[in-house]
Amino acid sequence: MDRGSSKHSPRLDEQLEHEVQGMMKGERPTHAEEWKEPEPAGEDQPDPGRLGEPADRQPAPPPGMTREEVELRSQLGEHLHRRVFPADVSGLLDALAQTQAPDLLLQLVRQLPTGRVFTSLAEVLAALGLHHEDHRF
Repeated sequence: MDRGSSKHSPRLDEQLEHEVQGMMKGERPTHAEEWKEPEPAGEDQPDPGRLGEPADRQPAPPPGMTREEVELRSQLGEHLHRRVFPADVSGLLDALAQTQAPDLLLQLVRQLPTGRVFTSLAEVLAALGLHHEDHRF
């Protein structure tokens, strides 16, 4: 059987893979001692998360949307999960209350027409009159 590597046994390969799994998936330090952590980038070095972008440049909203609409859409999506739908206004308000949504979102959902069942977040956004992202491709 050809494994592509003859340096380790299959058992040792699995053990080594398990040892680095935390580093690959975690978004936090994986070492117990602080001195083992890599040093952060210096002032004269670029931030690896923003390579190629000037520091004073902010990403623009998608064409056809304002920054406020993007923020509202994001907040609504954060509080109205897929499992909430289909739902009417009272179901949406219950879901927002359970996730302790801001009052602004509660006020927006109260403006929706009663008696209508919404099957997705996109329908809620359309009923609120929020623009959707135009296709870029």
